[in-house]
Amino acid sequence: MARVLIFAKGGKALDPARYRTPDDRIVETRFPEHVARQWFAPGGIDRAFALLTDRAEEAWGELLQTAWPDTVKPDPVRIPETATEEDLWTIFQTIGDCVSAGDEVVLDITNGFRSIPLVAMLAVTYIRVVKRARLMGLG
Repeated sequence: MARVLIFAKGGKALDPARYRTPDDRIVETRFPEHVARQWFAPGGIDRAFALLTDRAEEAWGELLQTAWPDTVKPDPVRIPETATEEDLWTIFQTIGDCVSAGDEVVLDITNGFRSIPLVAMLAVTYIRVVKRARLMGLG
């Protein structure tokens, strides 16, 4: 069993914004999913997966490796840009591949592109039943 953070990034790098942490501090970051991780998995995570389209990889790829504020760096996971039915099923399956049986999942949908946050939520809902994963939090 692992604690897993899954999040999607849009095709444009964001400027830092202010977020409140669980201990009532205000932090300025361009990674809202890191704040979600602090809320729902304060003891840390074992794995992180960044769902990235080609454009999101261009905007975020280097930042995720150099500026990510957590010790566990996210693995980039490629997903399709378009939203055909086949692409949505590919995204659904890709998210399923990120989670193992019994994992605890933090899902952040703050910065997802188009319908990706909805597909991610549906995938995690399915994974909860099929792989007996636990949703620790939705950010």
